Amino acid sequence: MSKYWRLLYCLCVLQSFLTAGGVVAAECSKMNSNKDLYIEFEIDSATLNESVIAVQSSGNGKNKLSKMIWTNNQSNSHATIIEREMQVGEHYFVRLVYDRTDKKSGYLSYYLKFSDSDTWELQQVKFLNLNSIKSASFTIDGAEVLPECHLESPPPPLIPNVCDYFPGPAQSWSGNRNNYFSMNLRNTLVNRSKPDDHSVGFSNNIVETEFIGFPKNTFVQGDCNQEPCQLDGPMANQLNLSWVGDRARVESDIVVNDNVTAIPNTFYKSTFGGLFAGLTIGEFGHLTMPEGEYWVDNMNVRGVLSIEGTVVLHVKGRLDVAGSINTSNESDNLTILSYGWEKSCPFPSSTGEPPANLPSIVPPQVASPIAVNLNIQGSLNGRIYSQGSVALSGSVTLQGAVTACQLEMSEFAQIVGNSQCFNPPEDSYQLTVNPSQALSLLCDRQPVEFQVLDKTGALATNFQGDLDVTTNLTRHGDATWYTQASEGTGKDASQSQRFAVVNGIARLWLKSDVIETIQVSGQLVGHGNPAVDGQYSFVPFNLQISDQALKLVAGKPESVTVSAMSCDASQTTPEVAKDYSGDRVLQMSTAYTLPDGGTKTIELQDKTGDWQASSVILTFTEGRASSALRYLDAGQTQLKLVDPNCTKAGGCSLGGDGQPLDDLAFGDWTQLEGTQTVWSRPYTFALCQIQSQSHLDFTGTSNSGAGFAAAGENFSATFKPVIWTDELVAPVQDLSHDGRHDAETTTHADSRWCAVQTTPNYYSVTGLTAPIQLSIPAKPATPTGDGAVGGQLRGTMNSDFQTQVQAEQGLRITDLNWSEVGSLWLQADADYLGMTLVQGVGEIGRFYPDHFAITASEVQDAYGVFTYMDQPFSLSATVEAQNARNAPTLNYGDFKSDYKESLVLRAIDSDATGVVANELSTRLSEQSRYQHWEQARQDIRQDSLSFLRLLSQELPKVTSPDGPYRVQFGLTVADRADCAFRGCTDFDLKTLAVRNQEGATPEGAAPLSGDIHARYGRMRLADSVGREGENINIPVTLEYWDNVQFVTNEDDAFSHVDGQHAFRQGITNTESPAITVSGGEKTVVSGHSQSGDLYATGTAVREQVRFWQKLVSEIPAPIAGENEIKDSAAGTHVGAVPQRWLLYDWRGLGDENPSAVVTFGLYRGNDRIIYRGEMNINQALNE
Repeated sequence: MSKYWRLLYCLCVLQSFLTAGGVVAAECSKMNSNKDLYIEFEIDSATLNESVIAVQSSGNGKNKLSKMIWTNNQSNSHATIIEREMQVGEHYFVRLVYDRTDKKSGYLSYYLKFSDSDTWELQQVKFLNLNSIKSASFTIDGAEVLPECHLESPPPPLIPNVCDYFPGPAQSWSGNRNNYFSMNLRNTLVNRSKPDDHSVGFSNNIVETEFIGFPKNTFVQGDCNQEPCQLDGPMANQLNLSWVGDRARVESDIVVNDNVTAIPNTFYKSTFGGLFAGLTIGEFGHLTMPEGEYWVDNMNVRGVLSIEGTVVLHVKGRLDVAGSINTSNESDNLTILSYGWEKSCPFPSSTGEPPANLPSIVPPQVASPIAVNLNIQGSLNGRIYSQGSVALSGSVTLQGAVTACQLEMSEFAQIVGNSQCFNPPEDSYQLTVNPSQALSLLCDRQPVEFQVLDKTGALATNFQGDLDVTTNLTRHGDATWYTQASEGTGKDASQSQRFAVVNGIARLWLKSDVIETIQVSGQLVGHGNPAVDGQYSFVPFNLQISDQALKLVAGKPESVTVSAMSCDASQTTPEVAKDYSGDRVLQMSTAYTLPDGGTKTIELQDKTGDWQASSVILTFTEGRASSALRYLDAGQTQLKLVDPNCTKAGGCSLGGDGQPLDDLAFGDWTQLEGTQTVWSRPYTFALCQIQSQSHLDFTGTSNSGAGFAAAGENFSATFKPVIWTDELVAPVQDLSHDGRHDAETTTHADSRWCAVQTTPNYYSVTGLTAPIQLSIPAKPATPTGDGAVGGQLRGTMNSDFQTQVQAEQGLRITDLNWSEVGSLWLQADADYLGMTLVQGVGEIGRFYPDHFAITASEVQDAYGVFTYMDQPFSLSATVEAQNARNAPTLNYGDFKSDYKESLVLRAIDSDATGVVANELSTRLSEQSRYQHWEQARQDIRQDSLSFLRLLSQELPKVTSPDGPYRVQFGLTVADRADCAFRGCTDFDLKTLAVRNQEGATPEGAAPLSGDIHARYGRMRLADSVGREGENINIPVTLEYWDNVQFVTNEDDAFSHVDGQHAFRQGITNTESPAITVSGGEKTVVSGHSQSGDLYATGTAVREQVRFWQKLVSEIPAPIAGENEIKDSAAGTHVGAVPQRWLLYDWRGLGDENPSAVVTFGLYRGNDRIIYRGEMNINQALNE
């Protein structure tokens, strides 16, 4: 939002109409509805028939378009704003502020001030469409309307007697019996203006009256000015707050994640109620509030809130600050009024209510909910007045002042007192006058502007005071001072006159009725009494180009008309001296104002088209000559033109009647001359010598080219203020899409940019700053998707050219860094002498993530404390691409895949020590590369990953037992061959050492949290015997390889068996009907099955049968000559009890299901059981 233009070119004419109502109308003419407007008027005695009408300036009579924008006549329903509270005969002040938001439309804010009040109160905000009115006049109608039309900007928001509410850095207000203050030993409060003051403006009296056993300073433990803090310091006056935010324009549930500019007089409202925020500034958000007032119900600041000018922020409920607010401006620029939910100061307890029984034995504390909460690393420059409690925690710094119901400081929070209310600035002001010399016609008012500068040489915008002005005149009535360009009542310039200085400026106009040179002196009243002098000559004739300062672009020719002008004290306006004709030789000279020296001169184009700097021949026709003017530098200068052949002694005629000048009486006037003030700005900034710490190529994007810098890594650039040239003039364009005209001024765009002539006078001097502001738009150059974010540009964002060398060779800024990735539009802007430079922009990239960080990870054994080799286990990791500040780079997911890193999972034997090879990555079942980035994140989820057994033979598959291993996992970035060119990103913490061979230099990996205990396991079924026709138990044991042998896995309480899933092989009877049975799926205990978990059953036939537990469905291969192996379920229980990781090479035929031989035998009652098929038994058992 631009500054308000207070009725630019406003011409106010009071016209009296002799009607019954005695109506008076004031008109402010030919306003531009493309600009912000500001109207203010006084109603001495209201008739309720006052109105403000916008009227089309051009056109005739009834054909003019008009629109009523304000009225207090309630019967007029067509007005934009209708005032309904005024009373007949009362005295009021009205202010209307028009904030343009679109080409010819914006918001109209209506303020009202009563005659007995110093406060403007917002009444209404309405949308105003002026599209149909191109150039508007504003007419104020009423019976007793006393209007004012000003040329200066409107005053900032004002809190009357504000210093009564902020007498020190920290206090409550008088009469607040619930005031309470606490701080710990690590908290500090600094008040540099009063180094011997160690007090805060709280009494804590309620602690001793309403609590038992707590002296009132019990919880006041920190330091004030390096001494223990004391209570009972000066307290503030109470400020009565009245919420009027509902009258402002409304925006609901606003979340700021990019660069956004607010509109004054906005109420940010939450539609969700409660503590939900109507305005949230996200971590990467940057909201700028131009001068004005704003209202929020609740507000959450995690990013950046910047302030331009003076801002009053009204907070109805809660303000949470974990980011930064107004950290680059004076504290007094921002005043936060916290209404504490419009409640009175609560009792200092956790609920805000006094307990049932008083006095209380529970210690006091600031009341909840907290109204203003500054936490984590938040920082705020400003003044806070809160009807509720305020809490400062974390490493928060508040620079300014706080007046609160209750105040709590904890952790490392600190307050640095900073306000002119108790820390007035030193009297180190300077006073300047502009112009310091001028030549004016008798019938003109010569503008004379005094400016108060602070010790840095910048305009003291907060300065309010008085100025005494004197002249060398001794005769009354010769000259007059005015406070406006036309109309108005003047003051005699021969007398010392006192004028008000508002916001550092006093604008005056001097008019003389005699030919003379007037010496003017101005001096501030107090504040060190700085003074300044000026000299202003008034003549009957002069050479004139413009009655205003001529505003130029350095190097760009400006078409001008040089005129010979004539007037005397009897005239109201100057006239062209039409007698002045023919070819005239004019002498030229350049005087330097700001800076006060230079090497370039102002040039005029002669009648042949050549540029001249010392003498020029122009052809005049009836007093006018056309030419062109240029200046190849920047700054304030003055061109003097002299016709040495047109003097009082003769040589020309200027009177209009052909009469020679020597026949006329002109006092001290001697020759025809004139001066022209010239203000010149650079065309734009060239962006040169762009480089990072290791790269010069800045042409990369998210899809191509070289890497430039890591996100958050500093890079540098040289900014050159350059002149306009025909060859490099930019078309009307907006490459960076921020709504401003720009030119791409890098050598990549055109190799000539950094060789263009610079403006050596573009450097700061007292009274004129040569600034440069750097910025980036809301969206990056690349990537260009809807989800792309602009991020934040950090570093020296606002600077100025300090020396002529910097202006000639360029200003180098070396601490720039970007929080995001891709390529950005770097923008260089400046406002200089009231003119805006063409924005110099350059696309710079590729920025890539500074590092990867594992923000969450988990590795879990399949069975809690162990995992069998070949058994799937779970592994997850969230990896974030981050900048150097450890914040996510959200654009990374939109990079072309060629420019995104792939991640690789690595595994090691964490028990391997020394230089022994420890890498086990090849034993993982998946050798994947992970490149599925979503914004800054990549989520890796593995539920089917397994640690493989060692393969010793492929067909048939045979694995060899080894281990056990404690396997730890980490992530590395896949190998790249062109990192020096493209820029590569790696993990920040690579503490997992990976050695792929003994003695090798370890490779670092980023470790995942957790590990697995990989064991080579097998399920063993024991051979069993029993009576034929009975159930025979088959014992099951779970084993694992323990370096040298198989041992029982007593940790296994997870593996299971199921007799319904089995293979069988009749050894003595091919068609054996025997089967295995269990009561469903059974789980082992401490590595063993329980009796009855798995058993074999058959008919009353003595035989031997081999049973396999089906861990996989593949039928085992029979040994040559043996009987066929069949599915014991006969197809009714298809499938297996899937536990592939428990197979083993039991029979030398490859890894297979475990098996056991069951013998159904005969008990003889003596020495032993005789088994069918037993060797050396001749008689068949079934005979």
